[in-house]
Amino acid sequence: MEKKNIKAGIIGFGYMGNFHLNRMKSVEGIEAYAAYDTDPEKLEDARAENLLTFHSLEEMLEDKDIELAVICTPNDVHADIAVKALEAGKHVLCEKPATLTVAEMERVLSCAEKNNRIFTTHLNRRWDADYRTVKKVLEDKSIGEPTTLISQVFGQRGVCFGWRGDPEKGGGMLYDWGIHLIDQILMIFPQQKVVGVYA
Repeated sequence: MEKKNIKAGIIGFGYMGNFHLNRMKSVEGIEAYAAYDTDPEKLEDARAENLLTFHSLEEMLEDKDIELAVICTPNDVHADIAVKALEAGKHVLCEKPATLTVAEMERVLSCAEKNNRIFTTHLNRRWDADYRTVKKVLEDKSIGEPTTLISQVFGQRGVCFGWRGDPEKGGGMLYDWGIHLIDQILMIFPQQKVVGVYA
């Protein structure tokens, strides 16, 4: 029996929407099938990529062929869109930060469980060469026991461009890049508990 591709709908067809489209082109078993964006020009871009487009998020979520919703919108609407997609029976891959508060995350996870759907966050920096090298060196203890680990970044293509710099949209360096650094540190030290955070 021939295995069918998982059909994905990309919600938000800007920089990260295009990133996911290009990744899907090289991954067996998944098909970039559709896109939705509030910007008509972005919908034109999606049609140029042979994607089915929709006039509203609700219209897209009604499409039974779409099994996976890939959320690439500004951070402040991730939770609401994720809940709508999960309630529509879609699995969800959400850009980071998945939500802006713990309460929002609890609502999303509860909805995923209730609807028996998978919800996950895109944390692509787990595969960065520099991070993986540091993780291996620490696991091998090839330089002994560390006393301090400093991880930092200064932005990409300018510091927090567009809505990524807008606090009302959930922007700023902590949400844009800090998420990756926190995730990497937690992956390096999985047995450790966080005892303090400041920013």
